[in-house]
Amino acid sequence: FCPACPQPGLNLPADWKVWNDRQYVMDGNFTAQHMIMNRPELDVALSDGKGYMVSEGPYQSHLQQSLDSKERSTCTNHRAINAANINKSTLRSTGIGATAC
Repeated sequence: FCPACPQPGLNLPADWKVWNDRQYVMDGNFTAQHMIMNRPELDVALSDGKGYMVSEGPYQSHLQQSLDSKERSTCTNHRAINAANINKSTLRSTGIGATAC
C-alpha cells in the first residue's frame, strides 16, 4: 500500500473517472552532486529496479546515450552559465529530479 498513489476506494473521490485533466507535481535539486566511485565494483544496490527505482543496467545505457550539451552565453561572466559549464568529469550526476501524477 502506497499512501501517495491514487487508489480507488481509499484516497480517490467516487467520481474520479470523469476527471479529464492530469496534475503533475515536480521537484528537483539541481545542486546535488554524486561523485564517481573509485571502486564501483564495491557498490551495492539496495533496491535495484524495485519500487520507483530504475535498474542499474537500463540507467547506465540511458546515460551513455544522453548528450551533454553546454549552453554558451553571450553575456560576459554570467554566473549561472559559468557554473553550469564547470568541468564535472569527477561527478556521476549533477542533480536529482522527480515527477509524480
